[in-house]
Amino acid sequence: MIFIVSRYYNSETLFGGEKFSKRFFEFLPEINDKVNFIDFYRGYSVSSLLFKVVGYKRIINADYVSFLKLGIIPILYLLIKNKPTRIFFTTLEGYSAIFLLNKIFRNKCTYINIIHSIFSTDLEYQNKDSKMNLFLRWKISKVESLLFNYCNFLVFPSNLAISDAQRYYNLDKERLKIIPHGVDDKFFIRRNCISLYEPLKLIFVGGNVRLVKGFEFLLSSLERVPIKIDISICGQLDSFPLISNSHINLNYLGEKSTSELAGLYKQHDIFLLPSQFETYGIAALEAMAAGLVVIMTRDCGLGEYALPNKDFIQIQYGNEEEFLERIIELHNNRDLLKFFSKNAIAFANKLRWKFVIPKYFTQIG
Repeated sequence: MIFIVSRYYNSETLFGGEKFSKRFFEFLPEINDKVNFIDFYRGYSVSSLLFKVVGYKRIINADYVSFLKLGIIPILYLLIKNKPTRIFFTTLEGYSAIFLLNKIFRNKCTYINIIHSIFSTDLEYQNKDSKMNLFLRWKISKVESLLFNYCNFLVFPSNLAISDAQRYYNLDKERLKIIPHGVDDKFFIRRNCISLYEPLKLIFVGGNVRLVKGFEFLLSSLERVPIKIDISICGQLDSFPLISNSHINLNYLGEKSTSELAGLYKQHDIFLLPSQFETYGIAALEAMAAGLVVIMTRDCGLGEYALPNKDFIQIQYGNEEEFLERIIELHNNRDLLKFFSKNAIAFANKLRWKFVIPKYFTQIG
């Protein structure tokens, strides 16, 4: 029996970690074992609190996999009854810690923590105006610490993510695994032909709520662009800054679902990832699958898998001159766009979710 401690998302407007959790369920390989994905009840009404204790709901049921929403008592009952051999963690929510009690009931179990980012780093790069309940901060930090200390394996999407974790935790190399995130098949779509004369069409996905995404660096660079370009901004936004540069046609589009992003990518030429720091960069991978040319800063985990100047264009965070040079170069040489586009698709094709998810069962424990 395998347990996967996760969350069930109805929406397709997802961040990297949320998308991974959903795809982990959808692309689970058929294995010789029963798998239970387990979510927890939320809310603070009287009924919600009751469900948190004794709730039991089967959301999805298939031949070898189920998705359950459980309260504390049913979780403990399943741990004792089913004696799982492996428990995967894909969330830092408080109920994850309950599953570590299985160490009391049964020691012959492998615990695997799948890490997308480090919570302390997320707090460090939050917008200064953002607020988070102090108790919630403490709870998430405590759960993260428990999982780092008591899991047999820690799975990261990149070496960069490991280096970030080492700022806060002492990591035993024998417990570390690196497995990349994947990309949805729907991004491998036929793109509109690259125009030889129209303005380049750029897209940025990330919003301006998290400072690490490089939104300020992007806007500052765009103010200096000397050629006509169209740029779309997607993601969570708490303001809508204007650009005085008359060469720029700027469109704020807000948050988009997976299908909406796939459609948008079809209409663009270049994807911008100007992040100060990115443990992976799943949105950039999706853009590569759609054939967009990705301009990405150096401290992005995806760059450990793809080749700079072949699969994508690499720049230094904060270097506006380098950013401008590469945009102008692509504007003047549309064949270069085609070169990067072809290579990007070939690279992303190797990281479809159906190829990535099985690695969590073949390469761990």
